[in-house]
Amino acid sequence: MFGPIFETFVFSEFGKIGWWNDQRCTFSHFCDKNMSEINIVLENRCGEVPGIEVKASATVHRRTLPDRANWLGPRGSKFVQGLVLYDWDQVMPFG
Repeated sequence: MFGPIFETFVFSEFGKIGWWNDQRCTFSHFCDKNMSEINIVLENRCGEVPGIEVKASATVHRRTLPDRANWLGPRGSKFVQGLVLYDWDQVMPFG
């Protein structure tokens, strides 16, 4: 049950930032026909798109992350970065 609550919390915090930030980002969610998803997709006024995956886990493994095609999603050419927010205090690069 913690997973959906954590995702909602993160989404609402980004929403707060989005209201006062000069970037004026729009927020959405991406899910493909195979039900693979990106929890939060932002798009700024320049059209740049970072994706944010939220994991309610203290460990994250590459195999549990969306593949590159999903990160690119429908805005492939505008995709700039993928981030994974998870329940731990370490930064882990995934490439």
